[in-house]
Amino acid sequence: MTRWAGVALTDRRAERRALLIDAAYALFGTGGEAALTVRSVCRESALNTRYFYESFADIGELLGAVFDKVAADSSIPQAPRDMAKLRAGYILVDSGSYQDVSSRVEVLTNDTNPLRHSAREALGLSAWKEGKAKDALALFEQIATDETAPRNARDRASMLSDLIRGAGDAS
Repeated sequence: MTRWAGVALTDRRAERRALLIDAAYALFGTGGEAALTVRSVCRESALNTRYFYESFADIGELLGAVFDKVAADSSIPQAPRDMAKLRAGYILVDSGSYQDVSSRVEVLTNDTNPLRHSAREALGLSAWKEGKAKDALALFEQIATDETAPRNARDRASMLSDLIRGAGDAS
């Protein structure tokens, strides 16, 4: 009898996904991002690569799931959980939708949050990627005009605003 005999397909997939995330979490904790490869995660989880690709398109998507796990862990202090939300959001700028990014970082954009500038940048990049140039421009301008934002963040936001305007996307 096999390991998955008698387990419903959706339950098997969910269990394998959880095993892969747990394996990646352990590897990330001991070796950082460089320790995460499809092969290392599959070896750690005792699953073959077929199951990896059943759950994740690539290591980036898995890493986002690891950061989501950290963000949801109430035993971890809030600051690292917020950083995990932000990191997951940045990963999803490339592979997810604006809604995916927003669901992780929107909560970080309030005016008192120390991560607000980075969260707004992630939202702006995601909005621009989805063709929402006006929304992106508004977010980048919010960063560029905020005197409390780090200079490099203001400069990057100004550059991105100029790129949007220069491409004619802001109209």
